[in-house]
Amino acid sequence: MSMRWLLSALAAVAAMDPSANPNCYLVPILVIAPHTPLPAMNCATKPFPAGDCMKEVVRATLTTVDSIKTHGTEWNCLGDADHLEYASSVHYRGDSTLRLIKHQMAIKLDTPQSFLGLPADTPWSLHGPYFDASLLRNHVAHHIFRQTGRYSPRTQHIALYIKNAAGVPEYKGFYLLLETVSYGPNRVGLAENSPNCSASERANGGWAWLFDPLSYGAYSPNIVKNMYTNQFGGGRPLLTYPAGETTSQAMRDAFVSPNGFLPQYHKYLWEGMLTPDRLEEHIDIGSFVDYMLHTEWSLNQDAYSRSMYYFKDRDHPIEAGPVWDFNLAFGAGAKAHAQNWLFQTHEAWKRLTCNYKFTSLLIARWKALRAGVWADGKIEAFVTNARAPFDKMLTKCPNNQWMSSQPSCAHVALSTRGSYADQVNAMVASTLSRARWMDAQIEKLYQPLNARVCMGVGRIPKFNCGPDGNDPGCLSNPKPYYENVKFPAIRGVNHAKCDGEAPNAAPHVPSVDPCWVAVGSYRGMWWLTPTCSGFGWCAQGPGAKCQCTAGRKTFDCSPNPPAHLIAITASSEDAAAMSNPLVWAGAAAALSAVAVILVIKRKRNPGYETL
Repeated sequence: MSMRWLLSALAAVAAMDPSANPNCYLVPILVIAPHTPLPAMNCATKPFPAGDCMKEVVRATLTTVDSIKTHGTEWNCLGDADHLEYASSVHYRGDSTLRLIKHQMAIKLDTPQSFLGLPADTPWSLHGPYFDASLLRNHVAHHIFRQTGRYSPRTQHIALYIKNAAGVPEYKGFYLLLETVSYGPNRVGLAENSPNCSASERANGGWAWLFDPLSYGAYSPNIVKNMYTNQFGGGRPLLTYPAGETTSQAMRDAFVSPNGFLPQYHKYLWEGMLTPDRLEEHIDIGSFVDYMLHTEWSLNQDAYSRSMYYFKDRDHPIEAGPVWDFNLAFGAGAKAHAQNWLFQTHEAWKRLTCNYKFTSLLIARWKALRAGVWADGKIEAFVTNARAPFDKMLTKCPNNQWMSSQPSCAHVALSTRGSYADQVNAMVASTLSRARWMDAQIEKLYQPLNARVCMGVGRIPKFNCGPDGNDPGCLSNPKPYYENVKFPAIRGVNHAKCDGEAPNAAPHVPSVDPCWVAVGSYRGMWWLTPTCSGFGWCAQGPGAKCQCTAGRKTFDCSPNPPAHLIAITASSEDAAAMSNPLVWAGAAAALSAVAVILVIKRKRNPGYETL
C-alpha cells in the first residue's frame, strides 16, 4: 500500500458526511505526534537500576480538534483546519494496566495551559477504558465526588489518535482526559512548600502523600513502625507534594518524627478513643467522611489500600482525597454485588466508626447528599447526558462491532457481552442498588462497641452515640444524635505563599535522601532492598543513613557517587557482590523477617496488600 494511496483514501473519507464519516466525533479529538517512537510491548528494560522501559518519556506534539466548542459545528473531524497545538512530553503509565493493548498515558505540557477547556496546568492523564465497557466509570466517579464540594479531577472524553512512524494518525479508541492529582491553585490547592519557605512553614505544609506500590525513583518516607503505625498506618507512603528533591533533611525528619502529624494521628487512634472530640485535631473529619461514603457507594475495592491520597495543608489537619482509579468500581470488580461494608477489613477506617462524631457525620452526610446531589434522579440524568454521544457515535462501527478498535468504536475488551446500552444500564443498576442498600444500613453504624467492631487495642467507649460513651440512646432513636453534629466547613483552595526567612544552614537546604528514594521492584532480583540503591538498609525515622551491603561505601550504596540518585547506573560490581555469602545470608534473614511480618499482618487484616 503506497503512502499516496493511503493519503488519498483519508482525503476521500474526510469528504464524507460527518454523520457517516468514522473519523468524525461528538467529542474532541486529540492527536499525539511522538518525535521518536513510543516503546513497543516487547521493549527490553535496561539492567538495574532503571525504570520500566514501557514508561520511557518521549517528546511529542499534541493537536486538539474541538470545532463543536469553538465554531458551533455538530461534529469534530480528523483533519479539521481549526485546531490547537501543544509542545509536551508523553509516556505510558500504570502498574497492572501498563501492558494492556489499550495503553494508559501521561502527558506533561511544557507550560501550564488550558487543555480542551480544562483549567491551566502541566500534568494530565489519559485513561483508556478497556474492561470498563461503559466508558463512564471514572467520569461518573469524579463527578459524584465533586458534588460534595471537594476537588476531584475534572474530566473530558476524547477520541485519541497517535501518529505512526510514517506520520499517519492511527485510532486508539475513546479515552478520558483527566487532571492528574496535583497541588497547584487550579487543583487541590495547597500552600507553598518550597526552599523559599521558613523552617516552620516547610514542616507545617502543605504536604501530600499516597499509598501505592513503590516505584523506581519515587520518594517514600522511612516512617517509624511502632505498635501504632503497625496497627493503623498501612504500608510505606509515597510523597506527592512537595517534590522529593526539594525537601531538606529537617523537613524529612519532621515528617517521619514520632511527634509528627501522621504518627500522632495513628497514636490517637490507639490511645484516644475515650476523648472523641480530639479527633478533629488530627484529621479533617468531613473529608474522611466524604471519602468513605464515596468509596463505599462506588464499591471501589482498592480505595482503602491503593491509589489512596492524603494531604495536609498549612495550619490544617490531615485530609483524605482526592479520589482516583475506578476501573473496578460501580459493579465492575469482585465486589460487584457486595452486601457489606468494604471498610470492615481496613483497620484505621474501622476504628474511625467507633468515634461518635465520625459516625454521626457519616449518617447525616449520607442522608443529606442522597436527598440532593446524590439522589437517584441526579445520577441517572448525569449518566444519560454522558452516554448520549457514544450512543450515536458507536452506530458507525462496521458490522455493529462496537467493541472493536476501528475508528468511532469503543476499543474495549472483545470478551464484553451485550450491547453498549447493556453495559451502561448494568453500571447504573449496580450504582443505584448499592445506594439503596446503604440507605437501609447507614443508621446501623450506630452500635454497641467491642473488640470485633473497633479492633482489640486501647480503651474504647461502650457506644458510638455521643461524647458520653456510655449513652446507648442512638440505638433506639438515632435521629437526634446525628442531627446534633455539625458538618465541618470544607477547606478552600489555599494560595498562601511563604513570607518567613528561608534558612541556609545545611539541615534546611534541599538535598537528596537515599533512605527515601525507592528502588521499585525488579522481576527475579528479590535480594534488592527498597532504598539505598537496592544495596543497603536505613533505620526508621529521623536522621537515618544508608547502611550498605556488598562492601559498598558511598552515601547511597551505589557503585559510584551519582549526580542524582535516579541517574545511578548498573555496575559489574553488582554481580560480584551477589557471590558474597554474607550478602546472601543477610538477604535470607531479611526475607525471613519480612515473611513473618506479612503473615502477622494478613492474620490481622485479610484485606492487607503489600506495597
